[in-house]
Amino acid sequence: MKKFILFSAAVCIAAIAGAQAPAAKPTARTDWAKAHSGWYTKLAAKEAGKTVDIVVLGDSINMAWQNPVKQRGGGKEVWDEAFGLYSSCNFAMAGDRTEHLLWRITAGKQLDGYKARVVVLQIGINNGHQLRPGMKKSDTPREAAEGVKAVLKVVMQKQPDARIILLGVFPAHFPSVNRIRWAAEINKLLQVFADGEQVIFKDFGKSFLKDPAHLKTELFIDGIHLSKAGFEVYAKQLTPVVKKYLLAPAPRSSKSVSAGKSTDAWCKFVATLVKKQQGKDLDILFAGDLHLWGMAEQQGKEAFKKYFGDRKTFNIAYINQRTENLLYQFRTYKHLEGLTPKLVVLQAGISNLYVRNMIDSIPAAAYGVRKVLEEIRKAIPNAKILLLGVTPVHYPGRNIIAEGLALDQQLMKLADGKTVFYKSMSGSFLKKDKTLDRSYYVNGLMLNKKGYEHYIQEIQQECNKLLNK
Repeated sequence: MKKFILFSAAVCIAAIAGAQAPAAKPTARTDWAKAHSGWYTKLAAKEAGKTVDIVVLGDSINMAWQNPVKQRGGGKEVWDEAFGLYSSCNFAMAGDRTEHLLWRITAGKQLDGYKARVVVLQIGINNGHQLRPGMKKSDTPREAAEGVKAVLKVVMQKQPDARIILLGVFPAHFPSVNRIRWAAEINKLLQVFADGEQVIFKDFGKSFLKDPAHLKTELFIDGIHLSKAGFEVYAKQLTPVVKKYLLAPAPRSSKSVSAGKSTDAWCKFVATLVKKQQGKDLDILFAGDLHLWGMAEQQGKEAFKKYFGDRKTFNIAYINQRTENLLYQFRTYKHLEGLTPKLVVLQAGISNLYVRNMIDSIPAAAYGVRKVLEEIRKAIPNAKILLLGVTPVHYPGRNIIAEGLALDQQLMKLADGKTVFYKSMSGSFLKKDKTLDRSYYVNGLMLNKKGYEHYIQEIQQECNKLLNK
């Protein structure tokens, strides 16, 4: 039955899309968007063979999901809060009419080579107020709807397994242009192309109206583009729809995943050491990834002995442990079982941004760290936890300084100042221009002896504060 419905919808759209209508004729832009569209095409090519949770198509309203809130009309932080756990690609373009988007998903190949799970599509408002060269009037709702139908037909062909969330055009009213009624009229035409299976139509327009004739001005910056408050309303409406069709899967970062045979062998060995530590007095347990691990290796041994030699410590950190690997280490090999440290020092998340060629979003990496914290709290309920921010990393082909700083902003929120305490580890290793101070590093990834002297001293100072409280 479902296949018949989808086939019928596709045939219906194909039949009524006006091939001769300007709105339904693929047209490339020749202004600034030409270069940006080329970048989108390259971005799509990089996703070849992958599955992308959410693909966003449209004009400036959807494009602005990519821009920081501090930029006028940006909504990135709102998007990250709502959808950051999912992989996404945003191919929306400011100023696009339907024919421009149609060109980008046909000749521009921005839907080719990968598999989308959900496509969020909103397009058409620019057809209602822009003039094409040589034209004296903008499109009527029916003419613009022809263009939307043509776009929808291509999306269905290119991404036959995706759920397409077709959004109604938002109302707009800016100087000398009132498109509130126009938006309502086109949305009546668009809703008939939803089959409730592959294509789901949603009209959020009423959420942006004070009454049928007036906008809620606080939701806009200029009568057409959204303010932060507008994006919050948009996200609130869109979130349950998107998550319904994604079934809200937990990100990999929060699952228990083996890092491979060599790491498993190390985990088995550490499990024997854990048994020897069970029930003993322990001041500090170190857990996490590469930089904590390095305190027990050649570059860090001397400084560690200098600053922690008078403490009873145990280190179960290991190089390249992503958060899902830490959870595997704790759950499968019971590395926290029976340990009673006064303080746990955790540093994790940076490996989620590059290790094994798997790149998590910042919110997904932070979510993984949160799950690691929960695991520690469950196993060692009476210990304080010192959560370290990530140490900056920039080595050949991997400059993730900016990503690390963004992750720090998320990790900071995990501290409550009562049982979980946060310590930034970035500033001391960066120059004023936010580039790496390489005098502390062997290769831009691992710290040298000077780096570990500085790194361990900072951790020791924070540990002393917490242990003496």
